[in-house]
Amino acid sequence: MRPKSAMFYVNSIHGVAKEFVRHVRRRLLDPDGTNRGDFLRETQTYAFKSISLIALDHKLGAFEEEEEEGGGGGSARREEAKRMVQLNEELVSIFPRLAFGVPTWIFLPPR
Repeated sequence: MRPKSAMFYVNSIHGVAKEFVRHVRRRLLDPDGTNRGDFLRETQTYAFKSISLIALDHKLGAFEEEEEEGGGGGSARREEAKRMVQLNEELVSIFPRLAFGVPTWIFLPPR
């Protein structure tokens, strides 16, 4: 991405980063500051949410809290966002096998 294009997304990504920090403080940190959750999963969610904001020009509701939804289908939107994050995690986990595994399409004829 060119610097001029990247500058277009700075404010949006900054907003996602602020939501992420708020989410981590609220949900993942004990009062003494120790991590009590799955921080890797949360950072993957942050990365996916940031990229989807750029690629889809749409903000996912992955960090929205139940008390902030205020009606209007927030719960369904949040569940959809969580499902997208879960599917992204599955894709990332199988990608090495797909990219570096045995190329079965060479040996198997098409249907």
